[in-house]
Amino acid sequence: MAAAKLLYIVVVDDNGSSFRYTRSLIHSTLQLMGCKPRHAFEISRRVFDVIRDDGSDEMAASASARVQRYEVAEATPTTSPRQFQFELYKRRTTVLLPRDLFLDLVCDALALYKYVAPNQRADLMLACRIRERKESVTVLLCGTSGCGKSTLSTLLGSRLGVTTVVSTDSIRHMMRSFVEEKENPLLWASTYHAGECLDPVAVAEAKAWRKAKKRSGVSSSSNIDYEKSGALTEKIEGKSIGKKQMAIEGYKAQSEMVIDSLDRLITAWEDRKESVIVEGVHLSLNFVMGLMRKHPSIIPFMIYISNEGKHTERFAVRAKYMTLDPAKNKYVKYISNIRTIQEYLCSRADKYLVPKVNNTNVDRSVASIHATVFSCLRRRANEDQLYDPDTNTVALVNEEYKNQCVANSMSSKGMFKLIQRLGSSRKLMAIINVDGSVSKAWPVESSGDGKCSSDSSTQKSVGIPIYGPLNIGRAESVNLQFGTFGISAWPTDTGCTSQAGNADESWANATEGSSRHVPSSSGSPKKSDRHCKEVLTTICTMFVLIFLIFVITVLPLVSKGRVALNFEFSFIPFGARLKSHQ
Repeated sequence: MAAAKLLYIVVVDDNGSSFRYTRSLIHSTLQLMGCKPRHAFEISRRVFDVIRDDGSDEMAASASARVQRYEVAEATPTTSPRQFQFELYKRRTTVLLPRDLFLDLVCDALALYKYVAPNQRADLMLACRIRERKESVTVLLCGTSGCGKSTLSTLLGSRLGVTTVVSTDSIRHMMRSFVEEKENPLLWASTYHAGECLDPVAVAEAKAWRKAKKRSGVSSSSNIDYEKSGALTEKIEGKSIGKKQMAIEGYKAQSEMVIDSLDRLITAWEDRKESVIVEGVHLSLNFVMGLMRKHPSIIPFMIYISNEGKHTERFAVRAKYMTLDPAKNKYVKYISNIRTIQEYLCSRADKYLVPKVNNTNVDRSVASIHATVFSCLRRRANEDQLYDPDTNTVALVNEEYKNQCVANSMSSKGMFKLIQRLGSSRKLMAIINVDGSVSKAWPVESSGDGKCSSDSSTQKSVGIPIYGPLNIGRAESVNLQFGTFGISAWPTDTGCTSQAGNADESWANATEGSSRHVPSSSGSPKKSDRHCKEVLTTICTMFVLIFLIFVITVLPLVSKGRVALNFEFSFIPFGARLKSHQ
């Protein structure tokens, strides 16, 4: 069996049902529960190696007695030689494992890579249920144009292992194929100028009629909330209303046309237990609340850009010539309408307690959404309702998101609680730079049992921060879930997520099979060098552009003798060439 090829692990439940795992499926399952991609790859390889090499170590020896090979079906007169060969191939490449043994092997491999969350086994079982399509989740990313919904949905799909990512723009495009533009100009317009297709007088009269019904106590058949925003002014007595309000009314009218088709799609996805991510500007939060009444798998997020300047700059890449000129960039031309729609959506998010994600840092946004989604799945597994029908809010989702944001603050007190809960005696916690040097450290007076008695004792046990170069002889690295920004799944006594840090992973591989004490620290996250690479790329791009502008503009004038070069070039070969040419 040691030399046999292993490609599939069939996990068998007590009721006889089974699911086939490959290395890539285990990899994506571990990423869903918060492991780093590199660690998920190595842990999945470790699990396959343990099953393949029976008896080579304690873990493999304990698993060998319960591992079974795939039973080859007996050949029948109707069995073709090709079918029999395929059965032999499955015999060589497939093993059957009980569910408990599979969970034990994966949890042991997680422990080797210092993933020490207290409910690790429950998290793994939850991730397996999502991967095996016994449960599903539908993530909705709401927001206006240019706020980064498409980028977030793609990255989040990779992190969650979700292969179905749908944009509401594709639903609108499909609907356009059934009607011509002349018949329904509202459907063919963009959301930010859909209000131009509406009659302002008719809209004002309709709003006045709905408000009159609301005052009289008659409930409207629609679930839309038409409360007046304080930032917008309108005239409702049969007269035209402002441009900003018309932009909002046009946006809501087009969103209502798309939301019915989305409702049917979500119903089909839930029937198939298929997890999906939906992003789009048509996800008006008024309609999203209506969807959550029918679909318990939905977890909504409101994506926005607080800085108008940064929001406008994002539209430069969407123009044909990468310009912010309103005459050539339609998004910049209608930026006022786009920002008005965003203000409206943010006010609705505050009303319904939908988490608002300020997407100025894509990596941080993906990490926080990922951690919040998995925390909500935990709460849902505990039979908590994400949507509260009495208040028409999603306060639980908002609570989990805020907890993740607090966890990302990396306070010394929160990190101290984490160190004490790990149960070992440590004298120092530190923040480690990329090169391994210590950026900041706190002395810790930990008790012998590694536990703190109360919050007051916790505050006294954390010493004054130490700055400057430090020499640390021995330290222990700890890996927690959910990425490079310190957002982890460490629960508090109340069941919510708490402050916790993500350990430096620089020396994680060095601890395999050897002592767990390495020159590292169980401090805050390792600083990524990604931003340094981005800055270097930007500087190189600027120099290339300056050089091209110089070649295009100055050199032709020099060749014609119109410009005299009276300065020295720091780049000697190029300067010497210009001098000789002059």
